[in-house]
Amino acid sequence: MNAPEQLEKKQRQRPIMMTWLDPVLSLFFVGTLLWELMTRSPAHVVAALAGGLCGVPLGVARAKAVYVRAIVDVKMVVFRRSALEYGLLAVLLLLRSAENWVASMRSGPATLVLTGLVALGVVESVARCVALSIRYYRETKPGT
Repeated sequence: MNAPEQLEKKQRQRPIMMTWLDPVLSLFFVGTLLWELMTRSPAHVVAALAGGLCGVPLGVARAKAVYVRAIVDVKMVVFRRSALEYGLLAVLLLLRSAENWVASMRSGPATLVLTGLVALGVVESVARCVALSIRYYRETKPGT
């Protein structure tokens, strides 16, 4: 593997494979919670769909904001550091730790909002991963 490139302040490089793990980790941390919430009622499914629909443009926007460039020969991507990504990770961990508490909640407006927010987080992660992968492969495609 080549020596790491010099990066500007607030940039980091990461293997593209690590980017693909983001949605998997998101599902691991909150997937069971999302499923438990969605199976409560059709209203919860609608809330999850609404949250997911909001997560797609948010994920694409985040991908555009953090992506800097591909480093082709070592299959790395350069990203801008963002406080938002650390905040979202903290939220996912908080939701995972609060899973038992949430599971004991009865249906109501709070659980509908929570369902939408959890779905937003999961779908945002998937949308960001897909958008980053598309951009990476456009840059690394032979002949470009």
